[in-house]
Amino acid sequence: MSSPLRFTFVVSRYAADILGGAEKHARDVAEQLAARGHDVRVLSTCARQYSTWKNELPPGVAHEGGVEVVRFPIPLRRLVGVDDVCKAMACRFPTRRVLADAWYVAAGPVCPALVRRAITETHTRDLVTHFSLLSWVTAHALEAEPRRAALVPLVHDEPPTYLSRAAETLRLPAAILANTEEEWARIARVAGPSVAPGLVVATGQGPAPALDPSFRPPVDGPYLLLLGRMAKARPVIAAYRALRALDATLEVGGKQIAARDLTLLAVGERHRAFDGEAGVHMTGFVDDETRWQLLHRATALVNPSRYESLSLVLLEAWACGVPVVVNAACDVTVGQCARSDGGFAVDFEDPAAAAKALLAGLASEERRRAMGAHGKAYVERRYAWDRVTRLYEAVARGMRDGDLDVTKLG
Repeated sequence: MSSPLRFTFVVSRYAADILGGAEKHARDVAEQLAARGHDVRVLSTCARQYSTWKNELPPGVAHEGGVEVVRFPIPLRRLVGVDDVCKAMACRFPTRRVLADAWYVAAGPVCPALVRRAITETHTRDLVTHFSLLSWVTAHALEAEPRRAALVPLVHDEPPTYLSRAAETLRLPAAILANTEEEWARIARVAGPSVAPGLVVATGQGPAPALDPSFRPPVDGPYLLLLGRMAKARPVIAAYRALRALDATLEVGGKQIAARDLTLLAVGERHRAFDGEAGVHMTGFVDDETRWQLLHRATALVNPSRYESLSLVLLEAWACGVPVVVNAACDVTVGQCARSDGGFAVDFEDPAAAAKALLAGLASEERRRAMGAHGKAYVERRYAWDRVTRLYEAVARGMRDGDLDVTKLG
């Protein structure tokens, strides 16, 4: 490797136990680049929860996972309730800058000190990368100084993405580092012909930890696995209820089992919508080792989210050779399944149809194995860490040397 590069990542929350997609994405890339000998710094806030932006982590400098982390306190908490009103008004009148600005302030995180530091670092570092398009910090930092700055926008197909304020931000950075082809297409539609140059980089996924034969799952028998925020997993409940009602069987371990004996295992944030549902088992949050072992043994991973720019849990399931089920309303995850042949989509808006599609897709053990194998090969081919880190290095060198042309990367 040539001389070390100087990277700065700007992300609203940062800690090993913060499990959000943007936060894990930033942490994984930062730690991988640090492991390659680069000078890597993260600028973040003292918040743990985006729902409040309460300052919980100590301000100042820390060193975590080989990365220097600088945290700044947030002077203004999230304006809960007001943020929803502002969001509704801004989305109703998407070209009204004043309404968008009000929502950005209400939703936060409002952290001027973090913005000032990010601006300063564009003059002293090789590459400053901002995570998340719809962020007060991202918008203000890029407006003030877009040079030598990249954006990982994590764009979802949700109403705020189509604000003119968001389109303006997408025209500012020197480079946009998208997650998937579907996300990049949406970015280009939103920003129009003046969109900043971009390429699909995403993140990396290493091999899954080995299967531990001594591990015992919290439920007996086969299970469908949900991971993460259960609030976004509510569409699964009606479909799972309909699946249990089917007089049908699935092949598991060379035997036929009744559909009603397939447990729905919910791991992560608890939600009262799952309370009292027959066949549902909630564990709450588990440690990383347990999480991987539960993935290894799942009949399939279910990700019902409509709003994704990549979906890290799909990559993790495929790393374990486990097939996935996604929401037909999410173009990103549908595209990921089509490219990988590692899973299939169902329409969770129609629970009866979703239940039948789940049964048809999962009934055959041979088909599940094939989907899992295809997904694993896809991850190994497309999401190797060496490819991701080399792309970040190439962008940083191009920024540093003043000759960045992302159309020549990929």
